[in-house]
Amino acid sequence: SIGCLVGCILAGPVMEKFGRRIALLVFTSSLYTIGFLLILMAFNGAMVQAGRFFNGLGLGFVLAVTSVYIVEIATTDMRGFLGCFVQFLGSFGVLMIFTAGCFLNWFQLSGLMMAMVIPFLVGMYSCPESPRWLFSKGREEEAKASLEWLRGQDFKPD
Repeated sequence: SIGCLVGCILAGPVMEKFGRRIALLVFTSSLYTIGFLLILMAFNGAMVQAGRFFNGLGLGFVLAVTSVYIVEIATTDMRGFLGCFVQFLGSFGVLMIFTAGCFLNWFQLSGLMMAMVIPFLVGMYSCPESPRWLFSKGREEEAKASLEWLRGQDFKPD
């Protein structure tokens, strides 16, 4: 919980400086990978606690950055629907891990969770940066390309 709080606080300046996509693609995935590696290689309780702290940081980044990213890329009619998916998919993930935990030990479960970083990376790599963030940084051509990717080829920003 402390890691999540700290992650939420740090996510704001990070996503403003580097962008929403990079905050998720680089920072979040790195924090999760470090956290699960620490738990996976733990030989004492301190390593497990450090791993949990890093995972909390990652969760704080996910919660803060994903919400901003969705608001900035979604059309007004889709914002509420997509915003609900953050909580829904988080709850679904918890259910899946609790279920897997019935059959796996903590070591195996940590390895499974670390493997989940890979589809996250693939998914975020294929997503564009937030057009709003790009416009705010004066990168208008990239922002227009991002809007076209998000809205389709027929969309022509002004």
